[in-house]
Amino acid sequence: MAKNSWCEQRVAATLNRWRRRLRWGLPLLALARAHAEDQAGYRHEYYQEHDGRIRVNSDVFLVQKIAAPWLELKADFTCDAIAGATPIGAPPANTITLRDAATGVVTSGSTIRSYRKAGIDAMSGASPGGTVTVRSASELPTAQITDDRYAGNVSAAISVGAHQFTPQVSYSDETDYKSIGLALNYAWALNQKNTTLVAGYAHAFDKIVPNSGTFLQQTRHKDSDEVLLGVSQILTPQTVVAVNFTLGQSSGYLNDPYKGVLFESTPLISATEAALYSEKRPEHREKVLALLSLTQAVSPVHASVEGSYRLYYDSFDILAHTLGLTWRQKIGDRLVVAPLFRYYRQTAASFYDTQFTGDPVVAAALVPTYYSSDYRLSESHTFTYGVQVTVKALDWLSFDAAYYRYEMHGLDGKTADANYPTADVVSFGGRVWF
Repeated sequence: MAKNSWCEQRVAATLNRWRRRLRWGLPLLALARAHAEDQAGYRHEYYQEHDGRIRVNSDVFLVQKIAAPWLELKADFTCDAIAGATPIGAPPANTITLRDAATGVVTSGSTIRSYRKAGIDAMSGASPGGTVTVRSASELPTAQITDDRYAGNVSAAISVGAHQFTPQVSYSDETDYKSIGLALNYAWALNQKNTTLVAGYAHAFDKIVPNSGTFLQQTRHKDSDEVLLGVSQILTPQTVVAVNFTLGQSSGYLNDPYKGVLFESTPLISATEAALYSEKRPEHREKVLALLSLTQAVSPVHASVEGSYRLYYDSFDILAHTLGLTWRQKIGDRLVVAPLFRYYRQTAASFYDTQFTGDPVVAAALVPTYYSSDYRLSESHTFTYGVQVTVKALDWLSFDAAYYRYEMHGLDGKTADANYPTADVVSFGGRVWF
């Protein structure tokens, strides 16, 4: 993400999951307005990983304007302040195995107390330098990061009869990561608005900029595309089902420029210092995902329940399943309480390991084509649970607050447990209609 401001992948991806869930729509059966109105909103979010890891303070602003019966304008702006420690890719020293390239003699790396980013970057051929130290052989090497991220989205929903077109422009700016995105979404209401067909396309232009602590010494680029097709259907006045399919691809620089890898046959710089090389991922990634959700009103208790399942697969050989369940309970006329549980599980990328054979210089024949020790590519599962409370204070004013806990655990038996974060996420905010 110093900053390892690669938080666009590391931190922002996590935060965006909260924002999609906590965003500005009020819960079903809750405090919804009868029709679209001008509105403005604000939310503060605090994300804190345990044990001194990443923490993020976020401020999110939203404004919506009904410019005409057929035109709805929206804009939002986010500011993230990021700081804390993040793993650099190297395993704890007491798990490291060293193998002499000439003799094949195997020794322990338990004497290592520092890791220098001295390897050649897989893309630019640069040797960046930079050292991370640890106090003991069992300590996971981490680096301190700090950065600010600014992001925004602007969209215009244009209605033409039963059709709605929504172009959108987005941007994100960090010290070492710049992104501009363009999207066009389409919705077609059929069957007396009981059926809605949706389609969308998005493209992102990303620029990764060299920064202190990275293996990257020249600006690199990444391009991403996504296509969405879906349908939502009102089965009964109390039951709604939705199915979405997404195809996506990314090409260009897909490495995390802050993550290093350790090779068995790389000579130690000294008895206590090891050299790290940049990770090397494929320059192209394809993905496909399917999402099924069902929302059911439970009228006798003034509640609704939403269940969802998501299937994900990509060309890194990561297969992931996500199950989600949310209960939205209306209490009186002004209060909604919504507990949530979510389970996520993924397989490892085909090129993931905690250490790799050979060395790019002295034993290049043994080095695999691609390699990464980023724990996010390992076999793992994640539990998310918590609750959101929404209060309608006045006809034109509402407040909400939420707490979620995020627990990630490794499943491969070789990646150090200290890699996987446990985090608390707290948010509060409000919005006004006018």
